[in-house]
Amino acid sequence: MLLVLTSKCNAMILKCVHVPSDNGGTTIDLVTRAYGIVSERKGRPSVSGMNVFVDPDGRAIGLSIYDGLLKIIPLPIDDSLRELDVFNVRIDDQLVQDMIFLENCRVPTICFICQDSNGRHVKTLEVNLKDRDVRKGPWRQDNVDPDAGVLVAVPPPWSGVIIVGIETITYHSGSTAISIAPPALKSSSLTCFTLVSSAGPLVYILGDFGGKLYTLTLSEHVDPFDVEMATTEDDSKKIIRSLQLDYLGLANVPEALVYLGNNLLFNGSRLGDSQLLYVNAFKQGVGGSLSAAGGDRALTSVETYTSLAPITDMVVVDVDNQGQGQLVCCSGANKDGSIRIVRNGIGIEEHATIDDLPGIKGIWSARIGPVGDYDNALVMTFVRQTRVLSWTGEEVEEAPLRGFEGEQQTLLCLNVFFNKIVQVTEEAVLCLNAETAELEMQWSPPESGKINLADGNKGQIVVTSGATVYYLEIKETTGEALSFIASKKLDADVSCISINPLRTQDDTTKMVAVGSWDMDFCLLTLPDFKVIASDSLPNQVIPRGIMPIVFDGVPYLLVALGDGTLIYYVMDPSSGALSGKKRATLGTRPLSLKTFRTRGDQTNVFACSDRPSVIYSINKKLVFSSVNIKEVSYMCPLHTEAYPNSLAMATQVKFMIGTIDEIQKLHIRSIPLGETPVKIAHQSSTSSYAILTYRSDLLSPDASEPIPFGVTASSLAMSTSESRAASEKAPFPTTFFRSAAGSYPYPRVSGGEAAEEVDVHHVLIMHQNTYEITHAHRLLPNEHGLCITSTKLKDDEEYFVVGTAIVLPDETDPKDGRILVFKYDSGELQLVAEKESKGAVYAVVPFHGKVLCTIGNMVRLYDWTAEKEMRLECSHFNHVTALSLKAKGDFILVGDLMRSMTVLLYRSVESCLEEIARDYDPKWLVAVEILDDDLFLCADNFFNLAVCQKDSSSPNEDERLHMTETGLFHLGEMINVFCHGKLFMQEATEISVPIQGCVLFGTVNGAIGLCCQIPKEFSKCLFELQDKMSETLLLAGGTVGKIQHSFYRGFMTTSRRDESKGFIDGDLIESYLELDKEKQEEIAKNISLPGGTLATADELIKIVEDLAQLH
Repeated sequence: MLLVLTSKCNAMILKCVHVPSDNGGTTIDLVTRAYGIVSERKGRPSVSGMNVFVDPDGRAIGLSIYDGLLKIIPLPIDDSLRELDVFNVRIDDQLVQDMIFLENCRVPTICFICQDSNGRHVKTLEVNLKDRDVRKGPWRQDNVDPDAGVLVAVPPPWSGVIIVGIETITYHSGSTAISIAPPALKSSSLTCFTLVSSAGPLVYILGDFGGKLYTLTLSEHVDPFDVEMATTEDDSKKIIRSLQLDYLGLANVPEALVYLGNNLLFNGSRLGDSQLLYVNAFKQGVGGSLSAAGGDRALTSVETYTSLAPITDMVVVDVDNQGQGQLVCCSGANKDGSIRIVRNGIGIEEHATIDDLPGIKGIWSARIGPVGDYDNALVMTFVRQTRVLSWTGEEVEEAPLRGFEGEQQTLLCLNVFFNKIVQVTEEAVLCLNAETAELEMQWSPPESGKINLADGNKGQIVVTSGATVYYLEIKETTGEALSFIASKKLDADVSCISINPLRTQDDTTKMVAVGSWDMDFCLLTLPDFKVIASDSLPNQVIPRGIMPIVFDGVPYLLVALGDGTLIYYVMDPSSGALSGKKRATLGTRPLSLKTFRTRGDQTNVFACSDRPSVIYSINKKLVFSSVNIKEVSYMCPLHTEAYPNSLAMATQVKFMIGTIDEIQKLHIRSIPLGETPVKIAHQSSTSSYAILTYRSDLLSPDASEPIPFGVTASSLAMSTSESRAASEKAPFPTTFFRSAAGSYPYPRVSGGEAAEEVDVHHVLIMHQNTYEITHAHRLLPNEHGLCITSTKLKDDEEYFVVGTAIVLPDETDPKDGRILVFKYDSGELQLVAEKESKGAVYAVVPFHGKVLCTIGNMVRLYDWTAEKEMRLECSHFNHVTALSLKAKGDFILVGDLMRSMTVLLYRSVESCLEEIARDYDPKWLVAVEILDDDLFLCADNFFNLAVCQKDSSSPNEDERLHMTETGLFHLGEMINVFCHGKLFMQEATEISVPIQGCVLFGTVNGAIGLCCQIPKEFSKCLFELQDKMSETLLLAGGTVGKIQHSFYRGFMTTSRRDESKGFIDGDLIESYLELDKEKQEEIAKNISLPGGTLATADELIKIVEDLAQLH
């Protein structure tokens, strides 16, 4: 059973069941057993967040959602679907930090940490399920660790609870208590735990906010040197008498830990990648008990699960200028902070290159010599020349040709049956002995015809001469190794040909695909050349490549055209009939198609072009993913000892060997920083990123300088610089320590005190191609970098502009800040200008060669003078806290912490900012974006999205000033950033639904989302489909927890609830593709397409598939 509680208080109990699958096996499905809504209209949400806890004896579930209120769900739950039975009980304590059920109790007993004016206390409550009430529990412990926040229930026969604080760890049995204050706790904040062993000594693993893992051992014996025993009970009883905390190792910052047995530990992280760890430090003891053996390499990462959370900022960058954007995200925090490069494509890691090698016309891998598992040769052809390269380890040398023809251009070379090699040149088809490379036989076209094209497989060869196709088979007999079978003269010269077997397990085929110069293609049977399918191609473009292939069990015919377009059909494998014709644009030059296999033995197609792509299938749908190489003219699979599972590729000027990443729709690359990235900006003129980061350094009273906790990007930068206080009045400390970058002021800890952490903020410069940190500029003490942008100012030079705040412990809001203008040139970051501000600079954006920013509750525009100084031009007030800022033309969009959105207009003649529209509905905004001149998108801290529209054409001034809500939607995640852009090439595929205004967003949980504007004529059709899908899934039990779509997506804050409007849920729409054909046809009834015609299931599938390609 699994209990789930959503942020909208939908509670559900799910059961995992085994369901028969189509392949004869079983799959695991989630079945809802109980469900309900557990929210309260007038409850005050708990300050410590939602907490769910389950009685270990399976008698009840507890929910702590609101202060002073507990919700109890009696158990067990039978297999019948029903609503949850929930009852409320009031408690006097308001500030509850943690709450659990104790183990081995006569009645369900709750233990919790609460806080009042006297400190923190641990109390217990007994739950009376019959009377549906609670009463005081058997014990309480007042005045525990003042920062105690974690409770751990101890299993029988010991029972009791572990209380984890900042300074102490206490075991309380209910009558007695034992505490320890290990030195490690002084630099740790323990947040999560998991039970490892209860056989013998109790062993737990605990994790802290810095990523350090510890073992906590509870033993029955007494160690008089470490623990002062505080019990007088009989030694014959099972009594915990000592606690011991030991350092285990370093991992990603844990949010949850689960010990899976067999020394495997799952580390679920919220600030970095989750991990499956192998604990080398555990050793098996007598009776099956586990204990920590310690050691420097106690933890080994078995597997890593990528997470982008939290995304604090991101930019879309087209580094290759191919119309294919990549998303560069600030992700993670603390030591797990990183820059993540996300692209809708596949990465190829280059291992070897030969530069300045022009004129390559084809490459093929080969195996020459004794039969082996690896390729050991590469055939490379040029105009009127062929060369054979051989591998010995990583060494490459030119091999003797022997039976190979070296004075002609090779059209095809491959290993075939019976340990032979076939080489096809313009003059002949040669068959060589693969072991000796000696020529055994050759065949030439009659009448001295020239061979134009060739293709082959393990047992068949086809070549063309003009309009004639010749078919040969491979035989075992030495004298007849090449056997001519048949030929066929077509109506026009052949432009491309393929006898690629449809199925990967087949070595030969019974059909040949042929394209011709009259813009036609056909499928012919072998060996009699009967036409089984044909089609004419559009736009008078010649087919330059053709290939039958099976993806994900579906046969396709791929036709590559000379203009970079790919036409593809679904093919009937028995009859060859073609259907479902579609188009994709993969480049601008002729395409060449080559198959290769990934490590999972999945067959994929590499499309060579000026925009090389990989073609593969997901859920029986073709996907076209670009690769991170600008150009590939020729490709062949290569599997040598030195370069296993690799690809050999040639461009117009060089040759390279590389390995392809795992085939997936999104390719994510991580650049570790070791510190927290906050904001990022890209500057194309210098090929660089500027990143605002901060790290925690350790400052001790007797240290000469603050010391970073670990390896960080700012400490490893190639060059460094630092800010200095602009005046004596600046509220900066004056005690200086000597550091590697020079003298730098830090607040000194008073004598005798322990070392403390200080946050150090930097501006980092990272190269956009190598991702090296070329420079680190350190900000002033207590100065936090809040925003950054790259802009071209009036002098036509490009600068990085940074906004900061001076954050002091005794101030609730920053009263001072700075605007810094940097020029990056030749690896050095120079501070060109700075401007002090009376408040935090929350946002800065480019604006007509000037600097536009928000400072506290103001919007200010600074002009850039000839003296390279910022001069205040105009301001706008009437805000509470202006957090977000976007600009388009003369329009400025301001997002306020409490007052929603305001649209300003810059009037250059008057040099003023005029308010022209405002959303008067209060929203606590976290991000805003401009969709067009009249539509504006925002996200609030209740996980909602909203679109507001200003009515510029209204004659009524009051209507023009009031923005109206045209879209409301509950996303369910906190959005940190919006940015215009897309990760797909819209021109790559034909999309039947016209879209515009693509906006990407990044969330706290690491999700990347896409918002697109859809024309009204299509939105009506999609709204009807959304309503029918919602109803169908709810009736069919397809929604987990029986959550109604309209309820979950409804706009909700603490003071307002509204139905969703103006937004189409793309995830729900795409689930239409997962339904069976009968259900799809039933839903399609009475849905109108643009133009008023009724939709068919196939038409809806086409629309939804096209929309799915947008991400």
